[in-house]
Amino acid sequence: MYFLRSFRITKLIHDTDERKMMMNNSLTFLEELVESGGPHVEDYENVRIAFDALHATNTPKELIHQTFLPTLLVDCIHGYGNLKPHGYSGDFEMMERIYSNYVSTHPNLARWDLYFHAQTAPCAVRNRKTFFKNTLEKLDANKREKHVLNIGCGPSRDVYEFMQDSINSSNVLVTNVDYDLKALAYATSLCKPYLQNCKFRRANALNFVTMDEQFDLVWSAGLFDYFKDRLFVKSVQILWKHVRPGGSMIIGNFGDNNPSRSYMELLGNWFLFHRSKSELLRLIDLSEIECESVEVQSEPTGVNLFLVANKL
Repeated sequence: MYFLRSFRITKLIHDTDERKMMMNNSLTFLEELVESGGPHVEDYENVRIAFDALHATNTPKELIHQTFLPTLLVDCIHGYGNLKPHGYSGDFEMMERIYSNYVSTHPNLARWDLYFHAQTAPCAVRNRKTFFKNTLEKLDANKREKHVLNIGCGPSRDVYEFMQDSINSSNVLVTNVDYDLKALAYATSLCKPYLQNCKFRRANALNFVTMDEQFDLVWSAGLFDYFKDRLFVKSVQILWKHVRPGGSMIIGNFGDNNPSRSYMELLGNWFLFHRSKSELLRLIDLSEIECESVEVQSEPTGVNLFLVANKL
């Protein structure tokens, strides 16, 4: 397929005609897939390369969106991401679709949903849920009451599954915080059987400066990668005050090695501040918080990173 060859060429040269041909071939390839009802598994790698090619050639988004117009519907997961019915990227409903491997019942959308879920970024998000549940299990193993602050909780699917697996014997108490009232309503309904262990609060992460409570674990994943560096550092400083001595703070952030980035940005208008391990460590240094230890962990894909800071 020509655009694959031209993509490799334009990695090395900046010939205008070559770049234009690469753009046109990529759009044609994707348009044919849209017309045929979406990619099959054997097409996935070429779809990823096509989006990288469109990103490399600075293809106008209008052309990309026009190509995908028949799929830009809320029934299709990348259409939902593009339309943003709740007004922002990564809302609680999008997270639920990722967690549940949502697939449209519409035949011309289903294969695009399957493609979406096979990409590294949504796999990393599902792994992030597992990472949090495993962290809560380690806290619970202590057999004494532990308090957790979950910032930007979204649907709280991870908390629900943890409580479900704990068979109502959990010693972990979770305060779930989000600014979206619809997210909180959904999460409260989902976690209804476990409200003795869960409470929900509407607040912005920066509002916790007036909150006196301290927690054994402050967790935030899916929030800090929307923050510029200055806000990242300020939020760390605020939340660190709510980590009790001997407790931990864990901050999730997408790494700069995200192979789904072109697809997310060009079709979903979904932009994150991708950061490397060294960048995360630099930001924790800038926050000047006093830690016993700091490290960066990751889930199995290596794309979702976790900055882990332990308090003296």
